[in-house]
Amino acid sequence: MLTSTGEAIGGSGLTWWETFGETEIGWTFARAHWGKGYATEAARAVLAWGFGTLGIGQTTAVIHHGHTASTAMARRRGFTPPCADSVLGRPCTVYALSSDDFAAGEDRTLQ
Repeated sequence: MLTSTGEAIGGSGLTWWETFGETEIGWTFARAHWGKGYATEAARAVLAWGFGTLGIGQTTAVIHHGHTASTAMARRRGFTPPCADSVLGRPCTVYALSSDDFAAGEDRTLQ
C-alpha cells in the first residue's frame, strides 16, 4: 500500500508447502508500480520476519521463465537458482536463500 495515497499496489508474503516441506516467498505488484523497488523492499521485510521472528532456515522463490525483473530482484536479495521445474505446465526456476546467506547480505548492505 502506498502511504502517500493508501492505494493497494501489491504484496509479498510466505507460504508453507507441506507437500514439499518448504517455505516459499512470493511477491506480486501492479504493473504500473514495477521498477520502483517495492518488490525488493517488501521481500527484504518478509525475509527478515521469516528468518528472524519465525526462525525458518531457508526459503524458496519460484519464478517463471521470462520474468526478468523478478529474477534480478531475487538475485539482488541473494537467492541462487538450485533447480529448474514447471508449475502448471509453465517452466520456472526455483531459487533458494538460506537464513545465513540473507544475514550475510544484510551485513554487506549495512557497511
